[in-house]
Amino acid sequence: MHILSLCPGFIIKSSTTIRSPPLYTAHRPMISLTRMISLMHTEIMFVFFFLAVSYHSPVPVRISNSPDGVKNTPSIFISKLLFVHSMDTMDKWKRDIIVVVVILIVAGVGGWGGWHFFLETQPVKERTAAMGDRVIVDYIGWFEDGRVFDTSLPAVAVDNATYPKAPSFTFRGIEGYKPFEFTIGQGVITGWSEGTIGMKVKETKTIIVPPEKGYGLTDMSKVHVMDLVESHLIIETTSVQWFKDNYSRDPFPGVVVKDKDYGWDKCVLSVQGDVVTLRNEPAVGALLNTTWPWKVKVSSVDSGANSGFGEIKVVHMIDPSAVNNTKGTYKGQTFYLTGLDLVRGKFTIDLNDFVVGKTLIFRITLLKFV
Repeated sequence: MHILSLCPGFIIKSSTTIRSPPLYTAHRPMISLTRMISLMHTEIMFVFFFLAVSYHSPVPVRISNSPDGVKNTPSIFISKLLFVHSMDTMDKWKRDIIVVVVILIVAGVGGWGGWHFFLETQPVKERTAAMGDRVIVDYIGWFEDGRVFDTSLPAVAVDNATYPKAPSFTFRGIEGYKPFEFTIGQGVITGWSEGTIGMKVKETKTIIVPPEKGYGLTDMSKVHVMDLVESHLIIETTSVQWFKDNYSRDPFPGVVVKDKDYGWDKCVLSVQGDVVTLRNEPAVGALLNTTWPWKVKVSSVDSGANSGFGEIKVVHMIDPSAVNNTKGTYKGQTFYLTGLDLVRGKFTIDLNDFVVGKTLIFRITLLKFV
């Protein structure tokens, strides 16, 4: 027959026709050992079944010719493999023990290997990041225009050709760039936490964070629209204490200092009580290096304007390419140039942090769980 039932519920397909001897049923306990090694490789399975089925079988199987012409049974053959030569005089029970030991060794080794093979081939469920997990990541942060505003990677920080930087980007030294460790849901923007959830170790993900899940909407009270042409008095007054605080000296008539904002000469005309009278002395047409991050030009000086207090007009020489590319200081606060209207003669500065009110793009790589 082509399908041989070795034991109830257990079937082996064979490509060779085998006649079932009547003694098979007496050895089903031995055949049932195959249940223990069902995960063995195919080659070991065939060897084991051959030994088990043929054990004590009256059907002679010619494996090799013996010198006396007697055909060998599998048990005799195994005994000879184990260098037991006196098989004719050897007691049957000794031969049986040898066969059983060999079968048990094959079954044990095959079963152990099969079990480990089974475990190794099972899909492993990887851990995914969840709220409250503490993780370490590498990241790059861009604005929608493609400029980088922050990163944890030194190679990105120093490569301005491949990774052009936003005006808010401040290089903090090579040692200042390293993987970022944080707890998901704590101390980071909402969009960052939401984007990290579900990530696996070594996974890289790009997330888009709108302003409401990033650093918030723009505070319009910090946005100032200013004139390109400014007017200043030639004659002005201040307090003695203000003069001391700004110029680190006492005011006396004839003392000349440099204006803190525009750099032109400022002369003390008089000091009466706590009132210091000053005269600003700019040169018409001068291009001044000021606290503004661009040049300022003195366009005119009119001593008779403003009832004798005079008028100085200066023009901010702003190039249109400076918009969204320039950072400066205004009244002690950092600002970014965000607008320029040459027709209306206006420019706009924003004292909000540059990431506020903007959509942010992050590429995050989860390095490990802490």
